[in-house]
Amino acid sequence: MLKIIYLSIVQGLTEFLPISSSGHLRIFHQILEFYDNFLFLDVVLHFGTLLAILLCFHKKIFFIFNEIFKNKNWRYLFLIIVACIPAFFAGMFLKEILSQFFSLKIVGICFVITAIVLFFANTSGGDKEIKDLSLFDSFKIGVMQALAILPGISRSGFTLSGGLFCGLKKEEAFDFSFILAIPVILGASLFEGVSNFSLLLNNLPIYIVGLITSFVFGIIGIYLFRVLVKNSKLWIFSIYLILLSILVFADVV
Repeated sequence: MLKIIYLSIVQGLTEFLPISSSGHLRIFHQILEFYDNFLFLDVVLHFGTLLAILLCFHKKIFFIFNEIFKNKNWRYLFLIIVACIPAFFAGMFLKEILSQFFSLKIVGICFVITAIVLFFANTSGGDKEIKDLSLFDSFKIGVMQALAILPGISRSGFTLSGGLFCGLKKEEAFDFSFILAIPVILGASLFEGVSNFSLLLNNLPIYIVGLITSFVFGIIGIYLFRVLVKNSKLWIFSIYLILLSILVFADVV
């Protein structure tokens, strides 16, 4: 049970901080020597962080739904759909293939790539709002999100950076990054949940503890990330990821 709690804390914090939850879970699965049903556990923990997004961004989500269905402003819907297309195809056709080749060393390389992207994104950004994005801008942000299929590449870090590179305000890039996470996490959770429903029933108390823990620490991670983005402190994550990658290459973790 303690291993589940540790992994849930890691998932909750690293899902939203731009340091790659998948990369950290790979490391902690090995440190804790926890391998049983770990794929489905990761899905449950992701669902906990999805609930954290819905809570923290409920006003933005309501605004977008209001624009789409009440005001008939379909632009938001088109932007979200276009941005999710690359991640959908990456998940459908590449995830299983890539998972067979990834060692911790490659995760370390991906940490370095994320660190570099965050470093350049730290001083990027413009005055655009989400509604000002072109469909091509949205697609480019979607490609950044799809790259997070690689363990060590941060989904939140890459989509935030993609938004900043496209000229979004920091607050708007932050919001769009998390709005895009909703369909991606929800889709993965439903797919794995349906195909592994028996695992859920047989280990329900353990998964409930994991879900609640990842939910609570997900809220903490969102708050910390928002503060650091607002104050242009993304370079802190760059330094952290470089140091972590050094530990990975040195076989310390």
